[in-house]
Amino acid sequence: MRVEGIFAKLFCVLATLLFAVLTYFSLVETWVNDREQISEYVYPQPDSMLWNLLGLGIVLLVGILIYGLEKKQLIKGNLDIVAMVLSLAALAFSIYWINGTAAAPLADQYYIVRFAEEFEMGNTSALAQGKYVGIYQQQLGLITFIRVLYKLFGMGNYQAYQYFNAVMIPILIFSGYQIVKQLSEDSHMAELCYLILTAFCLPMYCYVPFVYGEIASTALVIFAGWMLLWIEKKFSVVKVILFSLALGVAVQLRRNVLILVIAFGIVLLVQLLGQKKRQALITLGGMLAGVLLFQGIINGIYAKFIPEDSHSAPASVFIAMGVNSDNGMAGWHNFYDQFAFRDNGYDIEKTNQAAKEYLLDFVEHCKENPGYASEFYYNKMCSQWNAPLYQCFIMTNHREKEQANFVTDIYIGKWRALVDWQMNLHQLVVYSGILGLLLLVRKKWTHISNYVLLIGVFGGFLFSMMWEAKTRYVFPYYLMMLPYAAVGIYELVKFLWSIKLRKTAAVSED
Repeated sequence: MRVEGIFAKLFCVLATLLFAVLTYFSLVETWVNDREQISEYVYPQPDSMLWNLLGLGIVLLVGILIYGLEKKQLIKGNLDIVAMVLSLAALAFSIYWINGTAAAPLADQYYIVRFAEEFEMGNTSALAQGKYVGIYQQQLGLITFIRVLYKLFGMGNYQAYQYFNAVMIPILIFSGYQIVKQLSEDSHMAELCYLILTAFCLPMYCYVPFVYGEIASTALVIFAGWMLLWIEKKFSVVKVILFSLALGVAVQLRRNVLILVIAFGIVLLVQLLGQKKRQALITLGGMLAGVLLFQGIINGIYAKFIPEDSHSAPASVFIAMGVNSDNGMAGWHNFYDQFAFRDNGYDIEKTNQAAKEYLLDFVEHCKENPGYASEFYYNKMCSQWNAPLYQCFIMTNHREKEQANFVTDIYIGKWRALVDWQMNLHQLVVYSGILGLLLLVRKKWTHISNYVLLIGVFGGFLFSMMWEAKTRYVFPYYLMMLPYAAVGIYELVKFLWSIKLRKTAAVSED
């Protein structure tokens, strides 16, 4: 067996275990925000496994009917036009949603747009020691992008970024569609499943007005995933450039994209051990150049404005924050990062030592109380990975004017119960679809590149269990799962169809 095949099988086993756990918990419970949108915290409520299995069964039954139509060649032709039309329809709905929600920046979003405006006016005091951008210098990429939008569309016009997010939605959808085409070898059913899953992923639209990096960076990552698969199929320098630039920009819009950069790097390093060494080396070099290029630009712009005593909060404080249990929420944000950094005089070494002691106290407590440790990490996992709406309403509920009636009905009104049910089923279908995929393709998916976005999702899971927790942080990984879920549903339906054919053949022989 080739080295690449060994790595592919090893990852498949690890991912299967993860999605078996996620599927199980998705069957038995759901974590939700309060209906009144008062608190950002999520809490568990029990689910009916019977009803969830029934819903999943109906989805698979519909899939079997679609597969039968495909087998009879009643679904034929190229679905690219359908994907393009849906992408444009999603763009139109996203624009409607921006206007309908009237969502305005709050918290980190507010600081981003505020300091982008101050920087444009020549005031860079926010870069000083202990100030917001000084502590969170990873925000400089997004701030700089918004500054560019201000130059183009007017100072303080944060709506320009919301519309930029809307424009990125067709890129996200069409790139994922192209990934499905390659992974499923042009199965119309898999393509339709993906388009349906994406069209009915309400949090995707809800996060369009969110003035942060989730939507845009995720669209660029999925685009990069498409490019990587396309590069493997047919190498092209142009594709490598597009792949590299997409990741370089994505990292600046959202620093956690580095997890995906590592995932792409793992794939390319494994490929270096195979037959396409030169191709993998060029692609890996291009990716690193793209990431370093944009980081270099940001460093070049701001280096002279950052005082020597101003440093970003070290990673240790976010890891330490990830083990707090304030307000009964496992590892959620409690401002520990800011307090620990401030209380230690913004000294990196002293702050790291304080965070280390905090973590050691947690470890000792877990050793003395194993039950606490298991409950803590169960809550930390499920509060992030089993909340189907991903805080999309509470995160976009600050507004400058009245919402459209239809939007209000979805947020807190007559459509809310339906939305909760729909996204609960949506998440179950996604998790179980990927679980089915991993079980059914473990022997035939020997190219590690097939798993590239799932490797990023797996890395994101590990990161979420270590870092500060919040459901919103997990949502980009959910969008990356959709192409795999669609192919998984296709593989499950194909498997069930083969069982049906075997039974029919056995009856005929009798």
